Amino acid sequence: MDRLWNTSAGIVGIDISDNAIVYAEIVPTKEGHALRRFGEVALPVGVVEKSVVVDAERLAGALRTLARTHRISSARASIGHEASHTLRMRIPVVSDSEIRPLVARMLEERFSAESNSLVFDYSISERALEHIELIVHVSPKHVVDSHADVFSRAGITLVSLAPKSRALIGALTHPSETEATLIVDITESNTTATVVIGGVVASVSLLDFSSRQLDSDISPTFESAYPHMLRLKEAIRSCFLQWHLSVSTAGSPEVTIGKVILAGRNASFTGLAQYLSETLAAKVVVADPWRHVQLPPSEVPAISRSHAPRYATAIGLSIMGDAFGTLLPENARNYFRRARAIKVAILALLWVSVFSFVVFIFSVSI
Repeated sequence: MDRLWNTSAGIVGIDISDNAIVYAEIVPTKEGHALRRFGEVALPVGVVEKSVVVDAERLAGALRTLARTHRISSARASIGHEASHTLRMRIPVVSDSEIRPLVARMLEERFSAESNSLVFDYSISERALEHIELIVHVSPKHVVDSHADVFSRAGITLVSLAPKSRALIGALTHPSETEATLIVDITESNTTATVVIGGVVASVSLLDFSSRQLDSDISPTFESAYPHMLRLKEAIRSCFLQWHLSVSTAGSPEVTIGKVILAGRNASFTGLAQYLSETLAAKVVVADPWRHVQLPPSEVPAISRSHAPRYATAIGLSIMGDAFGTLLPENARNYFRRARAIKVAILALLWVSVFSFVVFIFSVSI
């Protein structure tokens, strides 16, 4: 009943990867926040490949079952690193109305693609006298359309569709942080390393490393996993070198990477964070998706510490706003706005009806 009347109730975050659907919903309460529902649904091989929907019918069926079982009517979802890009762009000083057409032309040149084949959103990170700095999220239109289609088939209203990096940054970092943080997201197909400063993307690198290399059935011990951990360490070290080289080349003030956050599948593999901390001479921690979730003092999260990094994207999606980063077409955004307005209007009408009925009963009794 409280969900019916609470228009500020949380929205389920759904993270679709190559082998699973991970979902979580954080809702506001009088004491802070609460984890209302969460879980993971395995996907057969070949349904999703490198964040691209291959078998829409089976994915829609899995989402439909999830929606019916847990009564999910709306959700925020993400597009994986392989099928979306987050870029920093510097453009000349132009009017706000000229920014989007200019970005569209620049993306067309960068990706050698027609602008109508790409979907993007942007945010202004800095306005200077001679230029404007932008953060741009972009994905192929067919990828966005296929994600929107499967949610529509499943009967779930898609509130926003954001790059996975956006959700991770919102869940694991804070805009007030001035040091550079490297988020290393380990997925089934590869690993993405994102440098973040003050909640803003500074650079993104794709690493040739997958979570399968640390799966317990393949590498059950530290000794057998060591060659794979060494490979990951060298890949992260190369990110450090590339970052410092890019900073020095650009003539920017030196901003060192002060922390590495491990997220995604097998991020909490036994001994991995400690090994990387010692060999990289940097602070390496396992992702804490509860960082921006104010749980009541007496509440212990139902998601175990070892599994929490896998839920970082879903939790980040659930708590993030919808103002920037969504790759949904404008007509889909307008649909949700109208649906939300209709819901508020219906609730207001119900309240007025109840109040009028109470006043009528009271007047009759007198």
